[in-house]
Amino acid sequence: MAAIYDLKVNGMKNPLGTDEKIPVFSWKLSSDEKGVMQENYQIQAAKDESFEKLVWDSGKVSSDRALGIKYEGSALEASTRYYWRVRVQAKGQTAESKVAWFETGLMGTDASVWNGAKWIGSPKAAQNTDGVTTYAILADVQTEDRAGIVLAARNKDNYVLVETDIKNQLVKVYEYCDNAWDGSCESGVRPTVTVRGEKTGYAIPESAGVRADSFNRLFIEVDGTAMTVKVNDVTVMDCVPDIIPNNPPNQPRKAFMMMTGLKQCGNRAVYDKLEIRGTKTGDIYQSDDFSSDKGVLSALGRVEHGQLVVEDEFQLIDAVPSVNVRKLFRSEKKVAKARLYASAMGVYDVYLNGRKVNASFLNPGFTDYRKRISYQTYDVTELLTKGENVLGAVVAKGYYTGYVGYTVFPMVYGEQNTFIGRLVITYEDGSVENVVTDESWQFTDKGAVLAADFQQGEYQDARLSINWMNSTDGRFAACKAYAWPSEVIPTNGTLKGIEFELSAQEGPSAVTERILVPGRVTENPKGHFVYDFGQNMVGTVRLKLKGKRGTSIKLRYGEMSYKNGELYIANLRPAANTDVYVFRGDEEGEEFLPSFTFHGFRYMEITGNGCELTRAELDNMVLGIEGLVLTNVTSMTGSFSCSNESINKLQSNIEWGQRGNTLMVFTDCPQRNERMGWTGDAQVFAATAAYNMDIQSFMNK
Repeated sequence: MAAIYDLKVNGMKNPLGTDEKIPVFSWKLSSDEKGVMQENYQIQAAKDESFEKLVWDSGKVSSDRALGIKYEGSALEASTRYYWRVRVQAKGQTAESKVAWFETGLMGTDASVWNGAKWIGSPKAAQNTDGVTTYAILADVQTEDRAGIVLAARNKDNYVLVETDIKNQLVKVYEYCDNAWDGSCESGVRPTVTVRGEKTGYAIPESAGVRADSFNRLFIEVDGTAMTVKVNDVTVMDCVPDIIPNNPPNQPRKAFMMMTGLKQCGNRAVYDKLEIRGTKTGDIYQSDDFSSDKGVLSALGRVEHGQLVVEDEFQLIDAVPSVNVRKLFRSEKKVAKARLYASAMGVYDVYLNGRKVNASFLNPGFTDYRKRISYQTYDVTELLTKGENVLGAVVAKGYYTGYVGYTVFPMVYGEQNTFIGRLVITYEDGSVENVVTDESWQFTDKGAVLAADFQQGEYQDARLSINWMNSTDGRFAACKAYAWPSEVIPTNGTLKGIEFELSAQEGPSAVTERILVPGRVTENPKGHFVYDFGQNMVGTVRLKLKGKRGTSIKLRYGEMSYKNGELYIANLRPAANTDVYVFRGDEEGEEFLPSFTFHGFRYMEITGNGCELTRAELDNMVLGIEGLVLTNVTSMTGSFSCSNESINKLQSNIEWGQRGNTLMVFTDCPQRNERMGWTGDAQVFAATAAYNMDIQSFMNK
């Protein structure tokens, strides 16, 4: 008996949201009899499952082809689901397939199909602080002891501290470094504190009039590795060179603003103003006078009577963190279907009524953002509720504003991370409502994802988690709409007259292909706990945790370890590959899932972030760990095994190598500071890749 199976359109099963005007059909034929071959086929496509509204009937076509059959029906309409089936005759037998479907997207590549939707984001100046080398921090502070301002921070183990000692009328500069990349199985990781510049500090002139019972104005300006410090407008340090540590060879970058913060360990300071700005551009990244407890920077302490109080704590922020946008709207009628079309300049997660819409990762993927960006289509029918709804999105750097390849500076493509969305709601009475991104949306940069970069990792402060359903959240204010790109940005030569494309995604998104659970845990050196997942993989982790509010941990990843179990990361070069999580303090536990980065690793190390972690504390803190293997290609199409276990292991390594390097594009390596597509690698491996996995739609992209 003959049977038809594996029906695909454009190489995908039941694709949702395609802009292809002439889709391509394929299927497979099986039979319990030998020698049964397809003799002819007939394809039918319609707007309904009963096939009364036919848009194409191929008629009986004498052919054994079952691949690459082009659609020849009437013009496809936008945002429409089409059902299709195929009937085959083979050796006197007739087989009919089950009904499959495909659904069109917006069927256009310019702004005209987005119903007025705009790119939206932060109203503030934006620049990736991982690439900022000229900047200034201004603070009005009152303290009887010391005021500590932190800059050039990757985490609480790697930063520069500018400490203004009011008691002794001094300014001292320190570098804190965990020396992770200098560690080895012989020396271990040796955290160090180095005094930068004058060992005894820089005296504050009497003319500055510094007083412990009043506010003093601190001004810190950085120009590359040089620093200028003023107190009450009197110069204390005048462009002193080499105060900021330079970038050592093949180590994570140091000589940039990165994260900033306040450190008041064992003492208290009160701030009346805090501002972070670019000195060359004049752009103000953050500014707060703490007149409201909803101020952006108030996460650094507690606001009392219009002032920021920082007491016995150490907190970090990113001056240009992730973009968080939302729209509250009402839906009163019964919904027949709802589709969300979304994309970003960056990588995004999107939520409807507090539930994450995309099960996929790293959308919209990787492309040449100067020419085109892909959008994704989501079926959100079941997520809408009668009455008030809220649509929200978080946008992080991705390859758009993050590091790409070997670049010393990020922002190869742009500076502003933005989001675009069009929610189309079709009601049962036939009416249609559109909810689109525009100036009516709200924005905040005080969300949980403070920093995220493919190479550097993700820094998440769960205390700032957004409850999308809280309509009175005072953190949100008006967003800003940005111009739609009209032409591609010229690269090699003149490209005038060619329109920028926002087109439907081709091929699959990155998803969790499988989950690995770590086995043994090794502590070496002290306070560094290394988990072994037993397999070199590419992806992220999901941790179930429980800890005191404000406590933070640091995760580092590596492909190898020393014989004594210590993590080996020297091969990562300038990729920090580090995630940080700050606890919200939920009694029932909380989840950490870095979703705006990825890592190539077999081993994951957990340490305290700025503190030492004991095994007992770790056991009470970590309730569960999973390794999520991420890839864009999940379907295996071929396998190989033989009597030689070494060759079988080689084949397994090939499959894992393909799985790990099939993420957004065919990459050369997914762990160090490359993570780029290389056509040389791809063309050598493509034939082997096609034997192992179904790469057709991925390669089309």
